[in-house]
Amino acid sequence: MGELGVADRYVDAFCGRVPRSVLARHYTDFSSERLKRIYDKAGLKVLV
Repeated sequence: MGELGVADRYVDAFCGRVPRSVLARHYTDFSSERLKRIYDKAGLKVLV
């Protein structure tokens, strides 16, 4: 995913490692809509 341009913080979120710091919680959007846009842009398919 990193080679496809996905930021490290979103790779971590995909793996279940979401930071608990105040800055990360308030300034990083981990919503499902945002993650879908990131995966679509990278050409990844999320299987549910």
